[in-house]
Amino acid sequence: MDSRHVIDAITVRQRLNEWMRRQSSRVVLNLASVILTVVAFSNSGVAQVDLPKRLERAASLIASKNLVEADQELSAILKTVPGEPTALNLLGALRAQQGRLKEAELLFSQAVRGDPSFVGPHLNLAYLYTLMGQPAKTIAELREVRRLDPKNTDALNRLARLLLSQGRPDEGIEVLEQAAASQTLPSSLLVLLGDAYLKKGDPSRAEKSYNSALAQDSE
Repeated sequence: MDSRHVIDAITVRQRLNEWMRRQSSRVVLNLASVILTVVAFSNSGVAQVDLPKRLERAASLIASKNLVEADQELSAILKTVPGEPTALNLLGALRAQQGRLKEAELLFSQAVRGDPSFVGPHLNLAYLYTLMGQPAKTIAELREVRRLDPKNTDALNRLARLLLSQGRPDEGIEVLEQAAASQTLPSSLLVLLGDAYLKKGDPSRAEKSYNSALAQDSE
């Protein structure tokens, strides 16, 4: 395998993960809509010079609800480049739109195995497990997103809120405080942190967090 193509593939995958971080609030997997406009090379697709355009086309077809044509495109890609993580991720999104959630879960999991650092399938698994009513698995996937992409505030918000809703305020506080140590939390998360301290029975820390949120909003 040409080492130059391997480096290109890794670089594009890193760019894709950065795009997913910036767009995470838009990349919401549900049965009504999937917004996944991605451009990536397969780690194994050395000679597939048209692969990025084909993946982008498939994503566009999914977004416009042309599922049959998108399915055909992605199936053809995976025959040429078996195990290509981005194609698997997109096909999982397509299966979710079709209501075939177990198949979607399998495809997202295969995408993760193909590229463990690819944030997109982890996010989609988190949304999928929410739809399937499996909070423990949702929490595990959101924790992995946080590990791979610590600045992903959407995943942080979802994780903290889910932990609080599950009656686990200590863990919710922990993830928010850990994030606050390395980044500035938006006011919405500072309010959530205050709520968590109130649930824990610590009004003084709750007040401090609320005041921080008010100060931030007044700037």
